Amino acid sequence: MIDVVLLLIVFFCLTAQFNDTQRRPVDLPREAGDARVSVAPASMVIDLDVQGGMTVAGQPCDEAALADLLARQTRTSKPGAPAIEILIRADRHCRTAHLSEVGRILANAGVHHWKLATAGSS
Repeated sequence: MIDVVLLLIVFFCLTAQFNDTQRRPVDLPREAGDARVSVAPASMVIDLDVQGGMTVAGQPCDEAALADLLARQTRTSKPGAPAIEILIRADRHCRTAHLSEVGRILANAGVHHWKLATAGSS
């Protein structure tokens, strides 16, 4: 029984790290931000690079594919369930027009609350 428990602990420790390995390195804005870091496991992380290219779950994504992902997510969510948490990791040298475009896509999908990741001021 102890062997099984230890194997489960090792399994969950290893699989918990896969979410972070799908994220690309992004030069985030250096701002204080919110000290509370709470990203739910069922959240969506959108990486936005300098040229405005998007990556979701480690896969390149364009505007139409992001809108489709959001539509599927909202269709499959149960009524009364909490809305999906969106975290946008935009490169600090990215033009604001690209970030505004992502915000427009989110608003059209009915997502009105999202978070912008920062690296913390140093």
